[in-house]
Amino acid sequence: MKTKLEIIDETVAYYSTHKRATDGRGCFYLYIGDEDVGAIETQCAVGRCFTDKTKHSIRQALKLTNNMQSFTHIDGFNIKDSCSNENNPEPFLKEEYKGHGVKFWRDLQKLHDNGNFWHNNGLTERGQNIVDRMKENYGS
Repeated sequence: MKTKLEIIDETVAYYSTHKRATDGRGCFYLYIGDEDVGAIETQCAVGRCFTDKTKHSIRQALKLTNNMQSFTHIDGFNIKDSCSNENNPEPFLKEEYKGHGVKFWRDLQKLHDNGNFWHNNGLTERGQNIVDRMKENYGS
């Protein structure tokens, strides 16, 4: 199992070289954008850690609804809702990401979602401050 600090570092490294799953209106677990925009398929911080089976289910739901640009819920789960047992991403995560609780995933997702924390090459100074605080909170 990956530690919280490993997941934070991995997330920052990933989004320093990959587009985040946003389109200016909000964040999506999976975003399939226009080819000319260059966002063929991106994933949010939590969605990036989903099992392949879960990602496949999301892609199928996108095709069925003809909504190839957004997906924010799966089987009633929405990371932006309040922390509750019904809203735990655990069943959808790859084994190596399990065991960290809803609060951690919400904090990681907030890091991903806020455009003020990122620029083209990684974290802004404000984003780095948030990451430092997260590492302090989750480092023990």
